This record gives sequence, structure tokens and C-alpha cells, in this order.
Amino acid sequence: MLAIDRYDGPMWRTLRNALSDLTAEQKDRLDIWFLSAKYGFHRADLPISSYEQLLTTKRGQELVRLPTSNHNAFRDATGKAHKILLAGGQAYREVMRRVIQAGSDIAETDGPGIGFHRKQLRGWLADV
Repeated sequence: MLAIDRYDGPMWRTLRNALSDLTAEQKDRLDIWFLSAKYGFHRADLPISSYEQLLTTKRGQELVRLPTSNHNAFRDATGKAHKILLAGGQAYREVMRRVIQAGSDIAETDGPGIGFHRKQLRGWLADV
């Protein structure tokens, strides 16, 4: 199953719902990636299996360091982007920030609760 369909947390449901409101042209301008404690950094159209693995501090450090995490491809993709949104929990955003090179317009979901994060995600996509 594609990662964008496999993951079913509130942010992923919001993302899928917001994408359904966009035109094909708008969707073509997006390059959606995910960070997984198991799989590392990949585009959201990668087929993945179901798994259970938490992103610990140690695992985050490994993902930033190990070439097998695909962090170089993520860094290169974000380096070409004009606008970036880092969406997810604090631990995930921190690992993503450590990989991304400065220079792009980087925004993050952040705030008092998941509802706030979901609103930020939807608003950012509407502005794209």
C-alpha cells in the first residue's frame, strides 16, 4: 500500500482530504515526502508494509547519518523546493530540519494541539 494511504493519523487524513480539493495542476506542483522511523525519508507514493516502530532520539540520529535512510535524496528534493512545510510531531520535524539545507521558505506545523496543526496543514496547501 502507498505510504500516503497506509498512514492513517489525523494529519494524513487531513492531507488526503485537502488534496482531494486541489486540481490536478495544483497537485503536480507538490512533492510530498514522509519520514518513517523504519523506512527513513521517502516520497509518499512509496509502497510500504505495515509496521510499528517509534522515532526515538537514537533512531533520529541514525536517520540523519545513515545513507540507507535516503536523507540525501530528501535534502536534494527540499533544496529544489520553493516552499516547504514540515508537518508532524516535534521529534519528526527536528530530524527533518537537521537534514534540510537552508535557503528555502520553510514553514512548520506547530501549536497547542493536533487541531491547530491540521488547520495549518490545510491552510498551507490552500496557499500553494
